[in-house]
Amino acid sequence: MAADHCLLLRMPLQQATPSPLWPPGVTLRLFDAADAAPAYALLREANADDLLDWPTWQQQWRSNAEYDPALCLLVMDSHGLIALVQGWTSGYLKDLVVHPRARRRGLGRALLAWAMQTYRQRGEASMDLRVREDNHSARRLYEHMGLHCLRRESC
Repeated sequence: MAADHCLLLRMPLQQATPSPLWPPGVTLRLFDAADAAPAYALLREANADDLLDWPTWQQQWRSNAEYDPALCLLVMDSHGLIALVQGWTSGYLKDLVVHPRARRRGLGRALLAWAMQTYRQRGEASMDLRVREDNHSARRLYEHMGLHCLRRESC
């Protein structure tokens, strides 16, 4: 079943990466511990089946050696948090999520471009991420942005 499988995708970062183009009316800021609850709520809305329970999730990001707040960008509008991207120091993009009410505005593309630029500036040779095999809209975005599939694996 496709929902049980993910694709590991990779973006080589030797060449210049696209610049993020942010839609009007948004503000950006790096993640802070005070943002944990709204970030968890946004992730829960988008990935309810995959997300750990709140105490486990909170403990994991606090104690993970690959966590770096400089790799976690939040996008806000006048109503609050609408998108986020979180990466690990190993060049792995852990989460990219856009609130349903803010989709189709280019936020996913901008977040992905931001992550690529950030990893490239940090000297990473590539950026990896996993996407559910049945998440066709995300796969189209990733493929359009130049990521290619390394392998299919269980989620």
